[in-house]
Amino acid sequence: MWDMVHFDMPPDPEAHAAAVGAALPPGTWAIAVNEPTIHGSRNFQGDGQSWPFVSTALRMMRAAPHLRYATCDALHDMRPETWWATDRLVESGLVEVVGINYYPNYGVVPLLHVLREAKARYPGMPLAITETGWHVGHPNLPPGERRMEWLAQVRQDCESVGGVEFVAWYPWLDMPCWSLSGDRWPCGWPERPLADAVAA
Repeated sequence: MWDMVHFDMPPDPEAHAAAVGAALPPGTWAIAVNEPTIHGSRNFQGDGQSWPFVSTALRMMRAAPHLRYATCDALHDMRPETWWATDRLVESGLVEVVGINYYPNYGVVPLLHVLREAKARYPGMPLAITETGWHVGHPNLPPGERRMEWLAQVRQDCESVGGVEFVAWYPWLDMPCWSLSGDRWPCGWPERPLADAVAA
């Protein structure tokens, strides 16, 4: 699944989408704009304020119509404004999978509640966990190595609601923490062989 725009919008999004679409086989899965609700900042855009990014995503999807699309937004609570961008994208009829980005350090309600809300809100639509992970050492998380515990919890919640297509762990490799302090959060699987991590 290709992410066309993460947090850096190209000068001409539609031309960018058309070029990406031309480079990919028909039917390839794509996400037009990552996290339109908080695009470009760590500040929540809120109801309606994310419209420029939703509108851009819609134009990009129409510029590459032979691809298949999923949404991908940060859904950590039940407020209507949290779901506003995903509502608009689903209403367009251009997306086939509802993607949920959920991290335990940002979650206001449990993931299971978010999955149930998405299931009720978008009946018949497949769901996916398009981003989750466990950032060891994050100040909003309990101390200690709990990646496998969190992954097991995510799998259990997904099985409980059903209809979840896949779970994407982010990042696969460790990364600098968001503060750019020079610290690193061990949140990927660098110390384990890839096959072992997948099997787990």
